[in-house]
Amino acid sequence: MAEPLAPLTLEVAPDPRRLGRMRRAVGAWLEHAGVGEDDAMALVHAVGEAVTNAIEHAYPEPPADGVGARVRAALDDEGRMHVTVTDTGRWHPAPDDPGGRGRGLMMMRGLVEHVDITAGPTGTTVTLVAPVHREVSVGSYDDEAAVSGLRGVDRELTTTAEPEPGVLAVAGPIDTGTVERFRHGLLAAARGGARGLTVDLDAVTVFSSSAVQAIHELRGALPGLRLRAGRGSVAGRVLDLTGLSDLIDEVPDGAAMA
Repeated sequence: MAEPLAPLTLEVAPDPRRLGRMRRAVGAWLEHAGVGEDDAMALVHAVGEAVTNAIEHAYPEPPADGVGARVRAALDDEGRMHVTVTDTGRWHPAPDDPGGRGRGLMMMRGLVEHVDITAGPTGTTVTLVAPVHREVSVGSYDDEAAVSGLRGVDRELTTTAEPEPGVLAVAGPIDTGTVERFRHGLLAAARGGARGLTVDLDAVTVFSSSAVQAIHELRGALPGLRLRAGRGSVAGRVLDLTGLSDLIDEVPDGAAMA
């Protein structure tokens, strides 16, 4: 008889550069649990958004204990994953334009079954609940040859001009720590809006609310902006959730893997 799965507990420093390490730990734990890749990808993204919100918005001053968020994940007897992300800060007042903050919450609600937020004088707890399908194997988390899903989720962000004119391929995670490099890469490739640009996002491993916000802003500055993302890709799923699917020139399933 298999032993019960031990819960995951993590402490995340209030530093966007630590997000990749956190995603890696959550993904490895889900892989150890045998969670299917689609379910795991959704959970990693949702947890990433909750942790990003905590470390970006909860602390007007750095936390005394150096912990920006605490993550706990456990699987119940009915096959549902319960994840809590807790901070001990005081959230900044919400701006008139919530930007990525509001989109992050929308993404969480689109990626998991249930989201609950409890705020009090000692901090805020975000609870995520999602049913998961367990598989015999979901592949190697460290497989650098893979370009989608959890595998390679923590690798470096890269942008590459393709032989096809006017196309920029992006690979790796786009989160709060890499989004400015992503933004500058697009502006440079489009020559500040002087020419049309198609951005191939099929090899993007994390497409956070920061990336969504950047696309919303850039579509006004770059009138010829188009996106490529397959229906099963990370970016394709998030773009559908966040009102940007009108920019997609869809890549047929399997085309990017050929």
